[in-house]
Amino acid sequence: MASRAGKRPKGSDGSDYLHREKVPDHVQLSVKWKSNLRYILVAQVICLIYNLGVVSLTFDYPSFICGLGYAIGLPACWQAIRKNNIHFINVYGVCCSMLGIFPMTYTLYCFLWTNAIPSHHWLRLVQAVAVIASNGSGCYHAKQLMTLWTTPPSKRRRQ
Repeated sequence: MASRAGKRPKGSDGSDYLHREKVPDHVQLSVKWKSNLRYILVAQVICLIYNLGVVSLTFDYPSFICGLGYAIGLPACWQAIRKNNIHFINVYGVCCSMLGIFPMTYTLYCFLWTNAIPSHHWLRLVQAVAVIASNGSGCYHAKQLMTLWTTPPSKRRRQ
């Protein structure tokens, strides 16, 4: 690694760390947020599998379509994490909010206050809460990455 402090010190008494450059804070934060987003991606895939299970038991396809909307953004999120691409993380954020949180909130409202199908009420309640929670945290992390990747270096601060 390049040295800004001049020649490297000789010996291995533990004092040879001064020549190393420090990793910038925004790079460390980007790694942290991307790591958290990977776990959220796994949770969203589990929610999608649960959504398929609920549909296979209840045969309620409108609920499935509401739950399936956010799955469009999952490949975009994977590409954004791999390539640090702001466009893909933006697509993921929009898919999580517009196609994940809002339709499932409406589904939650319908099943809590209208009792459309009481026998499968708890399955849908768990489905809606899981999708809303995973997509909400995905939106938050996507927003943090968008802010981190688009903020000019002069305006960055340690979070």
